[in-house]
Amino acid sequence: AFDRVKKLHQKNKQYDSKILINSSSFEQLIEKNIFHYRKLNNNILEIYSADEKELKFAKMAIATHYDQAIELFELKSYKEALRLFERCSEKLPKDKVIKSYIKKCRNSLN
Repeated sequence: AFDRVKKLHQKNKQYDSKILINSSSFEQLIEKNIFHYRKLNNNILEIYSADEKELKFAKMAIATHYDQAIELFELKSYKEALRLFERCSEKLPKDKVIKSYIKKCRNSLN
């Protein structure tokens, strides 16, 4: 359990996020719909409900494209995922998660 907490703490620092939760813990929540969240990978979600108002609304605005990009990335459709991540990056240019996925897509295409 300690290793999982340590990993989440490291990811928090890496991605400049406030709240990360593993997917199994998130699934145990009774009222998931009260949270604003996004998938970082298969096992980790970022809860961004507590982000500053402007940042939270920006993440909400790109949520559909971001979710599609994650899905395409997981399907190894890197070119299409890259296109969507780049669109997301236009709205959130400092987002470390999006930057990370753009880099992963580009590396996978080379």
